[in-house]
Amino acid sequence: INAEYGGEQADSMADAEDSNGFEGPEKRLEINLRPVEGDSEGLRSLPREFWDRCMEALHGSILDHVAGVDFDAYIITESSLFVYPSQMIVLTCGTTTLLEMTPILLEGVRSKGYEVEWFQFSRKNYTFPESQRAMHVDFASEVEFLKDLDIHGEGYAIGPLTSDHYYFFFADNIVRPDGRNAPQETDQQLNIYMYDISEDASQHFINTGEVTAQEVTRRSGIAGIFPEAAYQPHLFEPMGYSMNGLNADGSYWTIHITPESHCSYSSFETNVALPQYCDLIQKNLEVFAPKRFTTIVFADEDSPYGKNLGKAGSLDKETVWKMDGYRLLNLCFNEFEPGYYVALANYVRLGDDVLPSPQGITKLGRIASTDKLAGQ
Repeated sequence: INAEYGGEQADSMADAEDSNGFEGPEKRLEINLRPVEGDSEGLRSLPREFWDRCMEALHGSILDHVAGVDFDAYIITESSLFVYPSQMIVLTCGTTTLLEMTPILLEGVRSKGYEVEWFQFSRKNYTFPESQRAMHVDFASEVEFLKDLDIHGEGYAIGPLTSDHYYFFFADNIVRPDGRNAPQETDQQLNIYMYDISEDASQHFINTGEVTAQEVTRRSGIAGIFPEAAYQPHLFEPMGYSMNGLNADGSYWTIHITPESHCSYSSFETNVALPQYCDLIQKNLEVFAPKRFTTIVFADEDSPYGKNLGKAGSLDKETVWKMDGYRLLNLCFNEFEPGYYVALANYVRLGDDVLPSPQGITKLGRIASTDKLAGQ
């Protein structure tokens, strides 16, 4: 998205990216609370002022809020925030300092007497790592920052380190009687990161002042991804787009788009509990037609996706990973005990056997040297 070009973000952050392009891939932070019997509000009871403080810490602000039946959905200047009673997810792109909200977040949670049983920070590799602020210049710095807060977790990387890959850090404090999965361990999540989206798709997200965000959502085809959902769209000035979708089953979905031709990008995330994501991924490809894309799935063993993955076989490419019009470049899979799956797949459009632009090939060459792993 491009909030900073419309004056909704600090000028200093825009200056940091002008020489390269906008950093589309989002940083992501998630916490889950230990269940509290009889408490139906949980994190949703925290006041708006608290979430404003959190957003200010990461150099963003709240633009819109929708109170759904199951969760609160916020559009922020640099992506989205979702607040359930026992779960919070925030995504921020650009040069935001997402981790700077962590001390405020944890202090607020603990002040209400809640305990965090799951903490996860994750992101895809940066396109322009040199534009990031100090704590986010590389994964080693991000992990060090979290450990300095006494968050006792571990950092991991999945995927080819010389091209599209993904980092995640998690601290697992879930109580599991007899080592078995806890009843609440049924989560799953899909992320799609799409690069070099088609010009036909991109043109919808240039703000000419002649159409509303709702009209853009319909004309672009986004509304057809979940036709029955309520959606919360925002069109930025002069370009860029964000939307949150609220499904009747209590799941969310969110899309963020940077339409500039030299760094065009779209992302999609959802926690909808489907046994497979092929059809949903294909819908996104029909809307955005990227030249290349990365998918990553996180799934508990007892989630619908986790159960189906176990039946199909994690590496069954034909039934789980085949996408029409695209070639699967590589597939990486990991399982963490007790039954937490992570799978990453990279694709390129048929006929595009190398990265789609000279700039993209240059980016490949500098990933390994600038985005250091923890411990290196």
